[in-house]
Amino acid sequence: MVLHNDKREYRRMEMVSQMRFRPQAGDEFYPGQCKNLSTGGIAFHCDQRIDAGSLVEIDITLEKAIVPPLHATIEVLRAVRLPEGYEIAGKFTEMK
Repeated sequence: MVLHNDKREYRRMEMVSQMRFRPQAGDEFYPGQCKNLSTGGIAFHCDQRIDAGSLVEIDITLEKAIVPPLHATIEVLRAVRLPEGYEIAGKFTEMK
């Protein structure tokens, strides 16, 4: 499903998939769940707090390899506290 809000530069695609991430200065990867993805960025859920402005490396590999794995760096734009963790939204700064 493609989501679109006229204020956004890129259309978002709903995509529920397991992923992993780590703060750029860190050594440890943490699990997360991708919520949606666009050409410009990503939204995902996780248990770790990540401050806005942080740079985070993300890895998404789909179980059915119809597309290549995504390895990228994002700048966190928003982190919203939810009852079950955090929703993180970020824009891509580098594709690897």
